[in-house]
Amino acid sequence: MAQVIKSSSDLKKDYRKHKRRYHLWMLLGLLFWLVFAWNISQTKRFDERLFIATFIGFGIAGSLGKWEEKRAKVLLGGLEGENKSLAVLSSLPNDYIVIPNVEINVPSAGRTELDQVVIGPGGLFIVETKNYHGILKGKAEDEKLQKIKISPAGETYTDYVKNPVRQIKRQVHILKQYLGQCGLHPYINGIVYLVHPDVTWKVTDMNSDISVICSGKGGEQELRKKILSGGAGRLTAAEIKKTTCYTGKNYGSENFAKCGENLLYYHILSICYT
Repeated sequence: MAQVIKSSSDLKKDYRKHKRRYHLWMLLGLLFWLVFAWNISQTKRFDERLFIATFIGFGIAGSLGKWEEKRAKVLLGGLEGENKSLAVLSSLPNDYIVIPNVEINVPSAGRTELDQVVIGPGGLFIVETKNYHGILKGKAEDEKLQKIKISPAGETYTDYVKNPVRQIKRQVHILKQYLGQCGLHPYINGIVYLVHPDVTWKVTDMNSDISVICSGKGGEQELRKKILSGGAGRLTAAEIKKTTCYTGKNYGSENFAKCGENLLYYHILSICYT
């Protein structure tokens, strides 16, 4: 089994935040009616203006609560997708390290959170997980992709979602900048892993830099195989040391203080001494 480094997740934090807001809005809506009922019990009369205000307040609270619930469901789907991919990556051999939810912030390049970073003999990989359901259409450079879903009744629904190819290209760029600051220059392989069993990838103008793997029809085995066999940047042990390791002469305390406390940096270096 691969070594999995525990970490916090922005996705999980956002899910909990929206779930809390949903409950608060629902409680507020209930409170409107409780106040209205209390007023009737005290005055023994029906206040039409208070009823209208209560009805409007309840409607607003209910609408906002439903929006928060919808957002929470979307985030929960993302969390479930990340857990599915993490289960696959955890099954890699024990000379692989899996670090989920790696937050990288480079002032010159931006901030991002990587779903999973995998480090091992096959190289360095970023795995971006999506739990999209339906047919995904568009071009690799499009900011958003068209998502088409067909209901059991045959009705077609169209929506637009973030393009994970563009997303992971940006992540590769930011991680490359970050590791460069630490004196590390490994090749970074990008993988988009679509975990929903009912998803079809119909995106054109793809290039060889990014791999897209669907979980259906042997996708789990394909993901493992891709990492174990290595991508365009597969590294031998000697190449890993040559391209990613530091020497005491080239890395003094200043560099270690800047990069050494980062889990990703630490575990890349740990490979060099195995």
